[in-house]
Amino acid sequence: MRWNPTAAVLAATLALATASGLAAETHFTIHKASTPPKLDGILDDESWESAKPLSPFYDCSNGKTAQTETRALLTYDNENIYVAFKNSEPAMDAIKCREKARDGAVYHDDCVEVFIGAPNGNIRHFIVNSIGTKYDARIFMRVPGDPYRGDAAWDGNWECAAAQGNDFWTAELRIPFSDFEMGPAQGRDWSVNLARERKAEPENSHFNRVAGMFNNTATFATLTFSKDTALLSRYFETGSGDPLRVERTTARFKELLSGRAGNYVVQAWSSNCQLSGIPSRLKTKYTDEAFQQEQSNVLAEYAEAGLVGPIAFPWAPNILGVDKVRDFSKRGMKWWLAIASSSIDAEARANGAVFENPGDPTSGVDSNDPKFQDAIERKTSKYLSSNKDILPHLRFISGRDEPMNRVWGAYSKTKNTKNHAALSKLDATVKMEFGFGKFGLYDTYSGQGDSNSSALVKIAFMRWWNSAFANNIAKQHALVKEFAPGIPFNAYIMNCTRGLGPEDISLLSRHSDIIAFDPYPTSSLYSFGRARALYHTGFTTKICKDLTGGRNAMLFVQAFPYCGRTPTPDNLREWGSQGLKNGADNINWYRPSRADTPQLYREMLRLSNIVHKMNKLELPGETKTAVFFSCPSFWGSIRSNADYGANHSWYSVYCILGENLKSWFKFVSDSGIRLKMVDLSKYGLVYVPQIKFTDTETAGMLSAYVRNGGRMVLFDPEAFTWNINGEKLSDMRSELIGCSTERAVDVKKMVAAADYSGLKSGDELPLAPLAHVANAGKVLAFEITPPADAKIIAVYPDRKPAAFERKVGKGSVIYFAAQPFGNSELAVEDSKWAVFMKGLAEQTGEKLRQPIWDFKLPATGGEIDVKYVVSPQ
Repeated sequence: MRWNPTAAVLAATLALATASGLAAETHFTIHKASTPPKLDGILDDESWESAKPLSPFYDCSNGKTAQTETRALLTYDNENIYVAFKNSEPAMDAIKCREKARDGAVYHDDCVEVFIGAPNGNIRHFIVNSIGTKYDARIFMRVPGDPYRGDAAWDGNWECAAAQGNDFWTAELRIPFSDFEMGPAQGRDWSVNLARERKAEPENSHFNRVAGMFNNTATFATLTFSKDTALLSRYFETGSGDPLRVERTTARFKELLSGRAGNYVVQAWSSNCQLSGIPSRLKTKYTDEAFQQEQSNVLAEYAEAGLVGPIAFPWAPNILGVDKVRDFSKRGMKWWLAIASSSIDAEARANGAVFENPGDPTSGVDSNDPKFQDAIERKTSKYLSSNKDILPHLRFISGRDEPMNRVWGAYSKTKNTKNHAALSKLDATVKMEFGFGKFGLYDTYSGQGDSNSSALVKIAFMRWWNSAFANNIAKQHALVKEFAPGIPFNAYIMNCTRGLGPEDISLLSRHSDIIAFDPYPTSSLYSFGRARALYHTGFTTKICKDLTGGRNAMLFVQAFPYCGRTPTPDNLREWGSQGLKNGADNINWYRPSRADTPQLYREMLRLSNIVHKMNKLELPGETKTAVFFSCPSFWGSIRSNADYGANHSWYSVYCILGENLKSWFKFVSDSGIRLKMVDLSKYGLVYVPQIKFTDTETAGMLSAYVRNGGRMVLFDPEAFTWNINGEKLSDMRSELIGCSTERAVDVKKMVAAADYSGLKSGDELPLAPLAHVANAGKVLAFEITPPADAKIIAVYPDRKPAAFERKVGKGSVIYFAAQPFGNSELAVEDSKWAVFMKGLAEQTGEKLRQPIWDFKLPATGGEIDVKYVVSPQ
């Protein structure tokens, strides 16, 4: 199969280009207003008459041109942004305009909406209905990977007007830059979406061509200001149909299974046995007796599919009844125990916890707060010692869900204003123990920015947090082993909903029998785009499994609507397959609703029935190729609590080596090497996608690896620039690379300078611009003066050196002066990077086209009859 997962989608896109509006204009010049328009709902001002209409709008449900026309207009001056809408309406008598209270449910009326995000991170939402009622909110993300939410408690100083005509209605808005706490600085990118909700014949549409939610800032248009004009660039989502569908023409199943028992665990984290989890439209149809029967039906379906019990202890007996729990336990059903819950947060808070975000108490107390530690240790020992009768029926015991969610507000003086004294004391501790006397707590809300010094603070803070968390879960692990010997302990679930969480996987895995993670591809699509989302599940599974040294891996598969999209049954099959072929031992379907998404519920049952019975999937054993993961470089690139984890460079290398070339490899990390979980000498080739920040010990080990005969590929032009203590690593960079970076260059590709590693002289190697990190939108590329002993392997279009290989001791270093994988587009494109990496694999003796990458669970078989007391229809 030729590597091109986007081919079918792109072909369909081209065929539908005219119908969908794909060929419509993407760039609009916005002129500065010489005279501000008058806000009266009449669009006859000079500014509006000279403005280019921003149209067409696109249907949010499918990305196609909206059925009813909407035209927007945009202008600005030094103090304000001005927006106008002319909304065609063939059914003016059916228009809804009931809401008259500010910040009321204006969105239940026919309305227009404006979303604007400033470069400083402030995102605002403005709504106007056809009688001029206002709604405004700040837009924020509660935890990384969540959809954005609105906080209507925020009130801006904007104004608006609206008017109705015979077959249209209009709205005008004047929005001051002061609402964003910054002005229109030249060259700084703002983000914009303009939207409309029509109620007569319901249709939600917006300016950007994308299927999905209005408020997804990742798919907003870009507004770039210059002296007297601004450029508005519409966001276009490529593709049509299901953007997450992966075609596998060579799918295999039975032939990849070994003769050994699989012992795979399947479970579903859901609320199908709770009336609170039933849609409102169905609740009133249940009598108590009927719902008791529905619970029994669910339990029977779970049992037939081999699933772990649907409700965790300690709640299962209360929700299901002791008799049902006892009955299904006798039939062999296993259960699980959750030792972290909101009651632990409440106890910690009552006892004086200080590390939490007072502005969002629902997020809980941070796991490293001493009061939280005390509370969870008390509960663990008390519950396990008092309930020994349930231990034989437990499959595993689980700790904290997504512990990093609480971190950013908890340790921010900007947010946690009432606990400055405790934060100051901790800041001094972090500086002394992890920050070399210079770097302490990182406050993501303070505007510290993306400088190198800011990155070093993030690194020190992350080193402290992970070390403290490791100590805390070690205590919990010891208690589990004392009171529940033989039962696996899952210390935490890492938030990988859209990217990779910043937990130090190798360090923390020492105190957890199971490593758990929850990649949700629709969240990754929402935040980082289609290319990054396609193989999000497989990438997350492999990096988590590998960095633990092979611990039991629990994959949470997205089985529910999230970030504006509902998975398909084929999505579930693909994502489960991606997890299994990358080493998952436990498939945990997250929130499949028996009533709301019956098609996903049935597929979850069917796949579980197959997985729990199947023999062990035969994964490749030894490999000579490693991909190095630098924790400090990842931590240093984190921009905020709402924007981390894209890991484009590591993801791209995973996709090219695995999904494209179908070779086997291992992720290794600096922590894993330091903890002696990894022996670098086993590998003939090590790829290093990023390593701008590191420590002298790690740098020394990588240097020793090369000098002793290893081959290292550096895709990071800034490799070995900074020691985490704040000093430059000039000596190490000189030893390994032999040159420094010079001025930054604006390039889009490099060209092979000679036949090399499968490349032919003149072959073009594309470069993807950075995304979701500092300097996004630009390729990270530099001029260099290679050392005299270097062999030039690629040049920029102006023929200046761009990449080389040089001998270092018994080994060699291949260095690129430009980062190829600034975003994930090249991960799914058939580029010459695959040719280059194939050549290196062949030279290393790595096997290619390994059948494991073709694994996919079967499309039929394992079906289970679902019996409803109340039909979901």
